[in-house]
Amino acid sequence: MTKSSRDISSSGKLPIRSADILNSLSTVAETRFPAAAVDASRDPAVKFLLSLRILTKTYETTLVCDRCQEACEVPIEADDEKRFFVCPTGYIERPVAVSEDEAASYRFDYDVLSKHIADENHLHASVGVQDIGHGARLLAQGQSEGTHTSVVLVPRPAFSRATRELPLLKEHLKCDKLIMLAPGPQRATDATVDFLVNRNIHFSYLDALLAKQTFNMSVSTMITSIPLGARYLITTHEGKKYLEDADSYEGLVAKKEEYDMFIDGCTMEVHKRDSRGRILADTITAGEFCLLAKCVESGSVQPSREGLTHQVFKTGREKVDIRLGRYRWRTFNLQRNPLDRDTKTYQFMPPSTLKFCIIKPISS
Repeated sequence: MTKSSRDISSSGKLPIRSADILNSLSTVAETRFPAAAVDASRDPAVKFLLSLRILTKTYETTLVCDRCQEACEVPIEADDEKRFFVCPTGYIERPVAVSEDEAASYRFDYDVLSKHIADENHLHASVGVQDIGHGARLLAQGQSEGTHTSVVLVPRPAFSRATRELPLLKEHLKCDKLIMLAPGPQRATDATVDFLVNRNIHFSYLDALLAKQTFNMSVSTMITSIPLGARYLITTHEGKKYLEDADSYEGLVAKKEEYDMFIDGCTMEVHKRDSRGRILADTITAGEFCLLAKCVESGSVQPSREGLTHQVFKTGREKVDIRLGRYRWRTFNLQRNPLDRDTKTYQFMPPSTLKFCIIKPISS
């Protein structure tokens, strides 16, 4: 192992958890994880990082020999894919074989993380991710939804100083919107979030993104403060708001026919307005609501990532959307990945004239 890196597990026998990886990001040295511990992990977030190659397999160039009291750090040599080392003291006369478990490890690849964040948020990845000051690493930047946006990873966030330091960082990067990605599980206070949101500075948390298996960090999907006492999240063509009491909710429901698409996550009642202006009412399942609400809030959804099927989304869409052609719909449309035909992503692309409303109950 190189002296500039740190092995998170001396034995490599315990399966690695996503929390181990997130905790390691706060270290200065590059952390490496024993391959056996990573490969044995059943943590969905670890498997997600592996599938995207954000955890990259590598092989150590040295190891510490424990065959004698000298405990020498010796170089690992390779011949025909077989790895071995030679004892420098002569205590062992023959070359000593080095197993796959002893030599292989995984490292967290910031460049690959940068690429995935850039791809999912329509930004440009940073080449050679490095510290840019203020304890931050620039991951991606560019125009997103007409706004110059920068995404930075702050491995060791000092939330108590965020209201002072993040505006300075935003000014340094000369961006209109700054997204600060923190490992978690620590969160900024509601007061800090509210102060910075007003300055177009937003928090996102890596543990939450890994739990959802996405790197989409549009403002609508980021974690912001929820007002105390809020019982309903309302998303409409005009934006988002919270309702605190049943009377406000019932007042909104009473006006539901003003909307071309109405989805009530409390009663699971929905309706759509067709091309003739008729209101067509129906009911949806909890799974259908989950996918439709996710698509509206995030701008897109992959049913498989939510543990649901492609057919669940199609059934829910049929109840709230209008078909315009064989493959085209008014609001929710399928976007295929040319490199992976089996991956189905639906995008929320409403026409500018569509009036819609989604009511999502907030768990107490």
